[in-house]
Amino acid sequence: EEPGEEGVPALCLSRCSCSVPLQVFLLCASPGVPALCLSRCSCSVPLQVFLLCASPGVPALCLSRCSCSVPLQVFLLCASPGVPALCLSRCSCSVPLQVFLLCASPGVPALCLSRCSCSVPLQVFLLCASPGVPALCLSRCSCSVPLQVFLLCASPGVPALCLSRCSCSVPLQVFLLCASPGVPALCLSRCSCSVPLQVFLLCASPGVPALCLSRCSCSVPLQVFLLCASPGVPALCLSRCSCSVPLQVFLLCASPGVPALCLSRCSCSVPLQVFLLCASPGVPALCLSRCSCSVPLQVFLLCASPGVPALCLSRCSCSLSIQAFLLCASPDVPLCLSRCLCSL
Repeated sequence: EEPGEEGVPALCLSRCSCSVPLQVFLLCASPGVPALCLSRCSCSVPLQVFLLCASPGVPALCLSRCSCSVPLQVFLLCASPGVPALCLSRCSCSVPLQVFLLCASPGVPALCLSRCSCSVPLQVFLLCASPGVPALCLSRCSCSVPLQVFLLCASPGVPALCLSRCSCSVPLQVFLLCASPGVPALCLSRCSCSVPLQVFLLCASPGVPALCLSRCSCSVPLQVFLLCASPGVPALCLSRCSCSVPLQVFLLCASPGVPALCLSRCSCSVPLQVFLLCASPGVPALCLSRCSCSVPLQVFLLCASPGVPALCLSRCSCSLSIQAFLLCASPDVPLCLSRCLCSL
C-alpha cells in the first residue's frame, strides 16, 4: 500500500477485494481536491469502496457504499467548501437507498444522509454541507409516495425537524430547505397541491422564529410563500398570491439594506392589504406601514437599514402633491412613519 501523506490516517485508503494488484488508491486530505481525485477500480464485485478523505476528522464510516454489480461504482465524497452541484452520488442500480452522499464537513452527523425508497434509478440526493450552495441544490425524486424528498442541509444549528414536508401525491414535490447565506430568490418551495398551507419554507438562518412562515388559506395551487432569512436577499424576494382575500401578501424581509423595490404588492380592493414586516434586528413588531385608503397598491416602504438613500420613499397615489415620505430606518424612531394626506 502507498504510504499516506502527512496527517492522512492509515485507514484513509481505498480498498477493494479485486484480484488485480495495487487496488489501493490514496486520496490525501488536502483541501480543494479536484473532482478527478477519485478511486477507480475495474472490478466486477460489489462494494467497490472508495474513500475520499479530504478533511480532518472524517470518520472511518465516511464511505460511499453501493450494492450494485456494475463496475466503476464511483462515489465522490467531497469534503471541502464550495463543492459544486455536480458533486452527486450516482448509481444505475434498481434497489433503494443506493445513493448516499455524506459530505465530510466538520460536525455533519452520521445520519446526515438522503434516503429514498424509490425504485427508479438515479435517485439523486444531494446533501450539501458548505455555504454558498446554489439553488440547484435540490433533492428530486419521481416517486409517487409523499414525503419522499428530504433535503437536510448540514449548516450548523439546523435542527433535525428542519425539513419540508408535504402530503401531496404528485411527483416532484420539491422542497428546498436552504440553510446558508446568500441563497438566491429562486430558493422557493413550490407545490401543485390543492390543499392550503402546503408550502412551508423554513429558512435556517439563526434567529428566525419557528412561526416565521407565510401562510395563506387560498385554494388555488402554487401558493408561493417566500420566507427569506438570509442577508442580501434580492428585490425579487417577494411573496405573491393570486388570492382574492385580503392579507394574502406577507413579505418578511430578514436582512439589512433591503432595496426600495422590496415591496409587497397586491391588487386587492380592500384596505390594509399591504404589510411590510422587515425582520432586521431591532425593528419592533409594530414596524408596519398602514394606510386607510381604498385605492389599490398603497405602496408602503419600510426601510430597515442605516443610510437609506433618498429614493427610499413610500408613495401613495393620493391627489395631493409631494406624496414623498421618507421612512427612516434608524432604530428606536417610533414616529418614523409614512404619512399621506390622501383625499379620503
